[in-house]
Amino acid sequence: MQFSIRFLIFFLFISHFLFPQSFNINKKKKVLDKDEFKSCRVTCITQDDKKHLWISTYGDYLFEYNGFEYIQYKNVNHKNLRTVFIDSQNRIWAGGQGGITIIDKNKVYSFKEYFHIDFLDDVTQIFQKNSTEFYITTTKGIYFFSKNKLDFLNEKLRMEFGINKIVKFGNYFVIATRHEGISVFNDKNELVLNQFNYRNKYNYTNRFTDVEIKDSLFYFSSEKGMLVCKFNLQENHFEIVDKIQLGETYALKIIDNDVFIAGNLGLLKYSLIDKKVVSINSKLKVKCFYLDNFSNLFLGSNEFEGLFIIPKFSYSTLMPIYDVCDESEYRKIKLFLSTKSIYQVHPNDSISLFYKIENGQQEIDFSCCTVFNDNLLLGTSNSGIYLYHNNKITNLNSFQTNAVSKKNNIGKKIIDLKIVDDTLVAFAPNRIYKFDRDLNFVSLQNINLLLNEKYVSPVNSVFQFDNNKFIFSTGKGVNTFINSKEVRIDKDYFGGDSLSFYFTLIDKNKNYWYSSESSIYAKFKNENKVKNLSKYFDNEIIASYGISKTNMIFIGKFHVYVLPNNLNSINQSNIYKLRKRDLCDFDFVNREVIYEDGDDVFYIYTKNGIVKFDSKLVSNKYDSNFNINILSVTVDNELKDKENIFLDNTFKDLKIKFEAIDYQKQENVSFKYRLLPFEKKWSNSLSQNFILFSSLPYGVYEFQVKASNDEVFWTKPAILKFTIDKPFYLKFWFLSLFIFLLTMSIYLIIRYKQIKLKKFNTFLKNQVDLKTNQIVAEKEKIESLHFELSSKNDLIMSSIKYAEKIQRNYLPEESSFSKCFEDSFILFRPKSVVSGDFYWLCENDNYIFVSVADCTGHGIPAALLTISGITILNQVVEDNPDANSATILNHLNVLFSNKNNNSEYDISDGMDIVLIRINVITRQIDFASAGGSFIGIDNENNFTVFKGDYKSLGDDTNFKYECKNIGSNLKKIYLYSDGYKDQKLKDMRRLSFNDFTDKIVSNSNEKFTLQKQMLNTQLNSSMQDLPQTDDITIVGIKLNS
Repeated sequence: MQFSIRFLIFFLFISHFLFPQSFNINKKKKVLDKDEFKSCRVTCITQDDKKHLWISTYGDYLFEYNGFEYIQYKNVNHKNLRTVFIDSQNRIWAGGQGGITIIDKNKVYSFKEYFHIDFLDDVTQIFQKNSTEFYITTTKGIYFFSKNKLDFLNEKLRMEFGINKIVKFGNYFVIATRHEGISVFNDKNELVLNQFNYRNKYNYTNRFTDVEIKDSLFYFSSEKGMLVCKFNLQENHFEIVDKIQLGETYALKIIDNDVFIAGNLGLLKYSLIDKKVVSINSKLKVKCFYLDNFSNLFLGSNEFEGLFIIPKFSYSTLMPIYDVCDESEYRKIKLFLSTKSIYQVHPNDSISLFYKIENGQQEIDFSCCTVFNDNLLLGTSNSGIYLYHNNKITNLNSFQTNAVSKKNNIGKKIIDLKIVDDTLVAFAPNRIYKFDRDLNFVSLQNINLLLNEKYVSPVNSVFQFDNNKFIFSTGKGVNTFINSKEVRIDKDYFGGDSLSFYFTLIDKNKNYWYSSESSIYAKFKNENKVKNLSKYFDNEIIASYGISKTNMIFIGKFHVYVLPNNLNSINQSNIYKLRKRDLCDFDFVNREVIYEDGDDVFYIYTKNGIVKFDSKLVSNKYDSNFNINILSVTVDNELKDKENIFLDNTFKDLKIKFEAIDYQKQENVSFKYRLLPFEKKWSNSLSQNFILFSSLPYGVYEFQVKASNDEVFWTKPAILKFTIDKPFYLKFWFLSLFIFLLTMSIYLIIRYKQIKLKKFNTFLKNQVDLKTNQIVAEKEKIESLHFELSSKNDLIMSSIKYAEKIQRNYLPEESSFSKCFEDSFILFRPKSVVSGDFYWLCENDNYIFVSVADCTGHGIPAALLTISGITILNQVVEDNPDANSATILNHLNVLFSNKNNNSEYDISDGMDIVLIRINVITRQIDFASAGGSFIGIDNENNFTVFKGDYKSLGDDTNFKYECKNIGSNLKKIYLYSDGYKDQKLKDMRRLSFNDFTDKIVSNSNEKFTLQKQMLNTQLNSSMQDLPQTDDITIVGIKLNS
């Protein structure tokens, strides 16, 4: 046991030295945007095989830039770095104060951890001699590093101070030192030369900061400027070729025929052709340069301004010329016209003054020029035409001697000069002047007359084709003149455009192009109609153009558009769009012709000069250097390997980061993605370089993403495949286990049910036997009870039948009505055997009393109440034979209430009643009602519903009912209870009072026996099989005539 512990301790101790210690590079990352990075002091820039820039800074550690964001690495040894280098094994070396940090395969090591060598010097540069050998320059001197061995070469090279830069020249290495001038040593690390140090005779300076080599010439930056030398191999010394006094300079970069210089004077450019220095930006303090493989020049600022990029168009084409108007070739030289001046552009693109208006001379604004019979003729915008000769200019009007010539002086503004055969043609806004070979005036044409007076408008531009054919673009149209004959293009030709045109041109394929203030059009040779093409030019106003042997360019406000000069049609794929700001920082000059030479090189005019633009540098074909890569995959904030991604189904967020780098047009880079088989269509364009997925179902996915820097051509998609695991409950093992457990559960349940059922059947049989015996006993008991109940029911029914007979005996006979009235009927339908309704008839010498009452409730209690009511009515009339109807009801109310309150009756129900008194002699009728009503029909067959008081009898003993006299005009009277109208019908509604009234009135003309029959029939038809809901009583009488 003790031996095992000792061995483990020994193994850990040895492994600390045998294996480099490292930590994951992703643990201490910080992301900065472009604005945040501007505060950094850049010291060195390099680029890896993924096109990522690695940037060392003084004070802010190391950065990786992918075109979208700056990723800061704070886990390098020190924040003050001076250099960054990528070796042949793709390892990143970051050197500065405290030594060197190595980044290898996404892990960070100190120099000691990686190579097991202590090294803490302040590193200035790392130079790889071959695959295994390196030179490391420091502020103390130079080291040779090979096979994990570090040799200090200062003593061997007789050096005392530090090194700033080392370059290779053949088999030699040239060193720019801090205080000892320039040294040269061979590949055996033997000193060959030390020059310009403080010990020898050359007293230029001994402090050099950078060195570049071109065509065997050495360019050294120093504290005094730039020193140009040639290395004499035979005599082993540098011969000074030139000294350019620029003050202190820090860094150099040679590109083509220009040397970019960073120093106290800002950013400068030195031409290797004309040996002149041009200031690019006097305020920009640059520490280092880096030119990548895609012609991007990166500048690192030493004054807290971050990183700058100069695209390939800008640094090689911008020429500091002034406001340029037009150009021509004169005696094999290029001339550019400016206000008051003419400039010559030499083959090396240098500029010199060709002619200038002296002070005191007339103000002249040159606008156009041409060469005619070896004479340089200059058109102006304010003084007509001038002839240039022997560095002098003479107005063409002074040449004219004949009367016709003097009468037709040349106008002040000249738009263009053209040559037709042996004739000079000068175009003014409204006139055309012609001159012979000796510049004598020949003729004058009024353009307004040619164009017809109603189309009067100044000419904006003239396009010449086929010698004597011209196209005028004017403020009101486009006109073609062939042999002085006009061919007008009217407004409808352009779909109703305003017809104010800037220019017209005909390309190599005989296609016509027209540019107006609102649109650009084309009439292709193989098509019949003019097309509006503004959508292909972002609806920009195209005010000027250029045309060469293979390309055309159109100049808009924000973009330059390059098109082939042989189109048969147009689409986005054959238009290349270049942003104006990628060419220069100046505004373009509109409505001016663009000069083109025979090599597809254009000179674009700006307000601050011209930009030389080689159209061959652009192409709308797919750029193989522009591609897309999957940068990283993060699952729930944990970085995953991009290969064989297998995700648990419980993950929350999947973040996929990608990149496509185009430092020239990084703002234009956009992406489209799709997730197969989840999404088959490509997404809309997005500018962000990541996508986040959440809550994806399980399955196998293929993520595809593509990029574009112009929204026209898209890269081949980058593909990332990943699998999301099934949830455990859908996996085979779980399903198998589930099926097994389910099967076993079903079997056990069935088996349990069988056993339980068997026990239950036994129990059930016993229970059935027991219940059978109980049922037999219960049956016998029920039969006994049934017999007993049947006997009691018979007794009750016998009692009810007897009660019915008693009630019938109390009710008046129908024959009694026949004696008192001309005709009558009684419809009396109890709900059960006995009724809670009753009708009453009483006659004495003077009056006939008729009444119908409805006692609340049904059955025997209600029947007893009817008998009580009839008895009381008979008693009241007998005691008061002449009492009116109200008097009778008042007596009835008192007596009825007393009987209800008498404990002998124990009755608390009420009674609705209507009572009519008919005078036998006068036929006068009065009535009183307690909650009831009746229908009366007069001699003219008009009916009336008579209603009395609403209070039922028995509600209030003190209530006094009102007697109402209704005269003697009634012929028929119908008294009723509420049973008929409250009967439920087959549709479950009740018969309304109006329906009941309609039935009474509609039947009233029939005989009373028939009326009764009809009411019964209608009631039965409405009820169908429904039970009767209440007692029904209707009494109809016809008064004697």
